[in-house]
Amino acid sequence: MPIEFGWQMQSLHRLSASDPWCVAGTIRSRKGQVQERFEVTDKVVVGCDGVSSVVQNLTREQHAPRPIALASRRYSRRDEVENPDVSLMDYQWPSNPSYAWRFSVTGGTNAGIYWSHHRDISPLSGCDLLALTRQHAPRGDAIRTWGIAVLTDDPRLQSPSGILLTGDAASRVDPMIGHGIDRAIHSGGLAGQILSKGFQIDCTIDTSHAPTRTTSNVAALNGEEASRQWTT
Repeated sequence: MPIEFGWQMQSLHRLSASDPWCVAGTIRSRKGQVQERFEVTDKVVVGCDGVSSVVQNLTREQHAPRPIALASRRYSRRDEVENPDVSLMDYQWPSNPSYAWRFSVTGGTNAGIYWSHHRDISPLSGCDLLALTRQHAPRGDAIRTWGIAVLTDDPRLQSPSGILLTGDAASRVDPMIGHGIDRAIHSGGLAGQILSKGFQIDCTIDTSHAPTRTTSNVAALNGEEASRQWTT
């Protein structure tokens, strides 16, 4: 089954812990139009779809009532900022671990706000977060905001059997600096090692506390794309 651009997962479920996972969704054009639907049944699903992981959200039975942090991000071209080669983290709010950042990246900067909702810190609304971001980074592309799902008080940290989460989807982000690319690469490598062992004949892998034999198919969800491999 060839996988191309536009595969978007919308549902993920299984009948029981001993059954394979069923991944279903739509295939969209680059203009966002639905062209057809897909359904893939596999014993292992790899969630590498970021901080707002669909795989994580659809496979966890319990969720925290609200995120414990909000964040924003804005990319700016080099000609839109002063000193584009300078990276900084600004803890400008007294007695508050929240901070503003600006990282120098290829062609410009990545700037934003991390606002903590811990303990006695007053929560910040989305509108207020946008306003703070515009003060910190007055020019650039559209501001993106999100509640950091990987930094919640979710009581269930372990994924169900047959689900492998990597990177931000697996909470591999440093809560102090919001950095996670090195941990994402490392966790992806570990997931690859586990899958490689699972492809071996008569090999059993353990993604939670219940062993699951994986000698057939693997579906990997990465943003809007899915990839599938077959074993002999």
